[in-house]
Amino acid sequence: AELQRQEEEKKAEEERLAAEKLEVDRQEALKREYVEAIPEVIHEKVHSVLEQKMAEMKANVEETFAKQEESLLAKIAELEGKQA
Repeated sequence: AELQRQEEEKKAEEERLAAEKLEVDRQEALKREYVEAIPEVIHEKVHSVLEQKMAEMKANVEETFAKQEESLLAKIAELEGKQA
């Protein structure tokens, strides 16, 4: 009876250790997956921010250009008016 109990305890310990190893392996796999996923997430965020900033810069440049063009056209009209 004692021998059987010891064998059962040994078997239970082996099963516990196997379950622990499976959990450690699972945690390591999750960590690897997480670490590998970070660069893609960062890349997507950077790309998104860059697109937004480029759109803002383009709008600012277009606005500035339109104001300069309007100012130059006004000056040209003024100069043409003086020549006439």
